[in-house]
Amino acid sequence: MIHPSIFNPTEAAERTYLERVKTKLGDALQSIDARVRSYAEDIQEQKTYLWERRAEMDHAEKNSTREIVPDASEMNYATEFDGNLLYVACKRAMHELTLTFAGNATTFIPE
Repeated sequence: MIHPSIFNPTEAAERTYLERVKTKLGDALQSIDARVRSYAEDIQEQKTYLWERRAEMDHAEKNSTREIVPDASEMNYATEFDGNLLYVACKRAMHELTLTFAGNATTFIPE
């Protein structure tokens, strides 16, 4: 273990240093939180915009808001990792989700 006195000569200096680090980390976290909130608001605005003009959309635009997951069978989506991939694919669908499978559906799809 490295002794703290290597970095700062006194305990008071170490406390001051750690307080500065804590403040910088807090500021960084607040900045990240603000950006995440801003992105979330932007995404919600885009989803609202798409929802409001869904009747005006041309065929290509409508297809870009649909998601098709082919062969969502228990053979292709068997592990926890596979389930996570399936979850991401399903969450991408904004308006329409189509799952296809042959045989038994994966256990990650609720009845």
